[in-house]
Amino acid sequence: MTEDNLVPDGWEVAEYDLIEGGTERVVYDPQAPCRICDEPVEAASMGGTDVCPWCDMGKNRDGTKKGLEVVDKERIAEGIADFLKIEGNVVRKIVDEVAKDME
Repeated sequence: MTEDNLVPDGWEVAEYDLIEGGTERVVYDPQAPCRICDEPVEAASMGGTDVCPWCDMGKNRDGTKKGLEVVDKERIAEGIADFLKIEGNVVRKIVDEVAKDME
């Protein structure tokens, strides 16, 4: 461990700006698996320290786009419908159309 905030050797510190001001520091293992692709996260992303920067940006590590099949489309559709207070079936159709465009 280093003396800097007792960070274990090989681990990293991510610092996130908080809306209400200040920052939050998170210690993470860059070799931990990404919860989406299962590859090492390597670096913190805006999605947190358990999602690799590639998955966070919707790309494969070779730079190609990821399709929506890696994401739970039903969960996304329900979240959007709830947020916009509209019928879920309308949103599901939109999400399906976006997924087709990404293929």
